Amino acid sequence: MTNSKSEKWYLAIITGGIYLGLLIPLIVSGRFVFPFIFPKVVIFRTIIEVIFFFYLLLALQNPAYRPKLSLVGKLLILYFIVLIITGIFGVNFYRSFWSNVERSDGLITVAHFLALFLIVSSVFKERAKWYNLLNWSVIVSFLVTLYALAQQFDLGSRFNLAFLLHSGEARLSATIGNASFLAAYLIFNITFAIILFNQRKAIGWRIFYFLALFLEIYVLYNTQTRGAVLSFFAGIVIFIFLSIILSQNKKIKSAAIISLLVIIAFITLIWLNAAKPWVKNNPTLGRIVSISSTDITTQARLLAWQTSWQGWRERFWLGWGYENYNVVFNKYFPAGLILDIGSRVWYDRAHNIIFDIGVTSGMVGLAAYLGILISALILLWHKFKENRGDYYLYIPLIILLVVYFGQNFFVFDTPASYLMFYLTLAWINFLILEKKLSQTPSQEKKLTSQKLGLPVILTFLILICFAFYLFNYRPVKANLACIEAVTIEKIGQAKERFPEIVSNFQRAFAHQTYQNAEFRQYFADFVAGKIRENQIPEKDLARMAQLSAAELKGSIKEEPMNVRNYIYLMTLYNNSFKFDKNQLDEVIKLGSQAIPLSPTRPHIYFEMAQAFV
Repeated sequence: MTNSKSEKWYLAIITGGIYLGLLIPLIVSGRFVFPFIFPKVVIFRTIIEVIFFFYLLLALQNPAYRPKLSLVGKLLILYFIVLIITGIFGVNFYRSFWSNVERSDGLITVAHFLALFLIVSSVFKERAKWYNLLNWSVIVSFLVTLYALAQQFDLGSRFNLAFLLHSGEARLSATIGNASFLAAYLIFNITFAIILFNQRKAIGWRIFYFLALFLEIYVLYNTQTRGAVLSFFAGIVIFIFLSIILSQNKKIKSAAIISLLVIIAFITLIWLNAAKPWVKNNPTLGRIVSISSTDITTQARLLAWQTSWQGWRERFWLGWGYENYNVVFNKYFPAGLILDIGSRVWYDRAHNIIFDIGVTSGMVGLAAYLGILISALILLWHKFKENRGDYYLYIPLIILLVVYFGQNFFVFDTPASYLMFYLTLAWINFLILEKKLSQTPSQEKKLTSQKLGLPVILTFLILICFAFYLFNYRPVKANLACIEAVTIEKIGQAKERFPEIVSNFQRAFAHQTYQNAEFRQYFADFVAGKIRENQIPEKDLARMAQLSAAELKGSIKEEPMNVRNYIYLMTLYNNSFKFDKNQLDEVIKLGSQAIPLSPTRPHIYFEMAQAFV
């Protein structure tokens, strides 16, 4: 298909970029606010923008590289369109588009993952290339697993390895930064390793896959993530059950029956000994057998789901807009989550894929999302029936989608799991269309770079550069300025270097990015803390409090339905009222505005009571 040097160069750059993109789960940097999320996302977006530029040139020059979409691909695009529409009709399209720094999600990031899907689907058209790509993903996940093992054995403290964050913690999180999110990422790569173990006969690779499977399942278990562990275990049971039904090999069928009986015996043993020390004191088993209506985590999930359903019913069809779950959570805030007044519970996810999508994108969004999964399952099943020899390709993929959905019933996606999900959908798209893609392409007219035209190329380049500046460069500059301010305080130099801290915060605000709301909260916390410590001259404290109040007012203006902004300003005023007694009246006024947004949140009444006292 590549008849020109330019096409070969474009393909090389695109392929290299895709391989680089699969490295983002390894990226973590303490130089940023939210070091496990933000750097991953900005680097991923930058890579996608670069390869998207070359992909546009390639697709325009050669029609053979234009997207060929199965029903799964078409429904994925439909889902994205639904997200845009529901975001427009939601309560805050700005947040729908940008999200916040903690999640770094939003429509703009989803658009980049969709671009990855389209590019990979269009460029990787042979099984061998796909197996190489999945092999690379397994290698990366193996490195993530080694990082997790280094955490478990506390190598960071033993050998003074500063890059090993969270070293020695019981629940493994690796470079993903959260045990639940690490588990979700590993589920995909464990499946890839199983498929590749069956497909590749080279003994060296088989040894690697076996080692990767052993260690990754071990780390998955030691994340102590109940939803992921139980879903993965359920996937094994489904695989064994299908082997009993579908396998025509008597030895495999017999082995599957024995395995199923062993699993049933193991479950029975655990259930009968749930109160015994060997079960209760095991970190993972203990968490699993502790699941009950009285378990704090379970209670929190159930309360969040009840809250979600109340909000979803109010906007049943189109929802509140992507990334606007926080508005619903505050409006129907479950006061039972508060254990004491210090419990500041801020949910921006329902921790359940059904409610997360239902609340934010309504029944329309949920139907589109479920359509992707259901169509993928049905089409993979049909492919299996046509090619029963590929049992260890199609059945593991079917089970992967079921397990992924099952574990997402208790958590939510992050950049690492999104990356795997969209990559998997692109692979499924390829498998469904494999016969069509292998046919000789029609001799459509191609364009050379000269015929494409310099103005077109320059237009693409300018648009991509603008996207990089807006989506990545400015947020990075703002984030770096904020972390400089936070770092000075962390190292205990706030007293003598407070002007520098204020200057860094102001630089962060000046970039006017979607991160401002969170940076303002960092600044407000800093100011409130310094007022309580009273180690900085009062005139400087008063000026800092005034600056912080002005910034928090900006947050209220930008997000008038976000009660968190009101509470932060109320707290600041209650801490700084000695500089201006009128601030106490402002607390009462802000509280009266906040109550309709979250009538059951105790913190509003607490801050008002403080002002009254």
